[in-house]
Amino acid sequence: MKKWIAFLCAAAVMTGALAGCGAQSQQSSENGTTEQAATDASGDLSGLSDKFGAAVKQNEFEGVAYAAQNGEKLFESESGQGYNADTVYHIASLSKQFTAAAVLLLEEEGRLSVDDTLDKYFPDYSGGDTVRLHHLLCMRSGIADYTDAMLEGAYVPESIGVTADNSADENRAAMETWILENTTPAPDLNFTYSNTNYFLLAEVIEKVSGESYEDYINEKIISPLGMNSTGFGDTWNKTDLTVASGMGETKYAFVTYPAAAYGSGDMMSTAKDLTIWANEFINGKNKVLSDLIITKMTANYENAGYGYGVMLDENHGIVHHAGNLPPFTTYLSVDRETGFVLVLLDNAEDTSEKDVMQQMNKDYYAAKSA
Repeated sequence: MKKWIAFLCAAAVMTGALAGCGAQSQQSSENGTTEQAATDASGDLSGLSDKFGAAVKQNEFEGVAYAAQNGEKLFESESGQGYNADTVYHIASLSKQFTAAAVLLLEEEGRLSVDDTLDKYFPDYSGGDTVRLHHLLCMRSGIADYTDAMLEGAYVPESIGVTADNSADENRAAMETWILENTTPAPDLNFTYSNTNYFLLAEVIEKVSGESYEDYINEKIISPLGMNSTGFGDTWNKTDLTVASGMGETKYAFVTYPAAAYGSGDMMSTAKDLTIWANEFINGKNKVLSDLIITKMTANYENAGYGYGVMLDENHGIVHHAGNLPPFTTYLSVDRETGFVLVLLDNAEDTSEKDVMQQMNKDYYAAKSA
């Protein structure tokens, strides 16, 4: 799940676009359809539909690409399998921003504080008194990533007691035991991306709310925003929706093993629903999250280019994140000023999403500054 983040860091160096790490066409192409883009005061976006279509075609991107501005569709491409913006994908690490928002909602309710130390929730965790929830949220806890242990060899989660035959609760218990017995916090030394942070945060959400982490997010975020095509892999029950199947010969543990991506990458959604969520970050458009929560999520802690569950490109005013839950790769970005949202969802483990993401971002930045 971490190699996609490594790519984003490389992209930041190569393009300067990412921090931390015809205009009126109704034609359909073999990769999808385009619509006339809206014009924003910060730049003429009317030519983006053609440019995005060219980027999809040139990079042979077979996933779903979807762009919108202030909720209005600018561009959509269908996948090679006929999937579209209404198709459900595993969204991998895009899940982290929902977990972070849930923690802050609980803080707003007065039920926890991001300054709480971890021993409050895990009394037997050695060093838990040195690390705060804040450190987990912004990836500065120093706690080792449990997925590294699962990845030793070739996706062997059994090494930490996680099996395909276990229930989600059994796998969560095994993962928690392994984390508490085999990791030690080293907070605030540096930024270290670790899925363990968000596994533990999901556990905290359950302990504090008294309900499942999935139910709490459903109640406080998904349902109020009308994200009717969004849910969680382990409890998915929306049988009337089309769900993208993973492409490739290898079956990966993070998708097929219950709770293997709990809290850090276990959600499922569509491009349209993710656009609804991204609109929460547009200045003045938030409906569920308070201004204070948005401020905390999008703060650049220690100038690492990472907030709470989101990456930051302050040069362009962009909040973004990517995900890699093989074979699924995902990307979501939103320009908080202009309301421009870009979603990429792919169900095949290849490099085309990285290339098309770079090109579409370049095209947008050029149009924005024109």
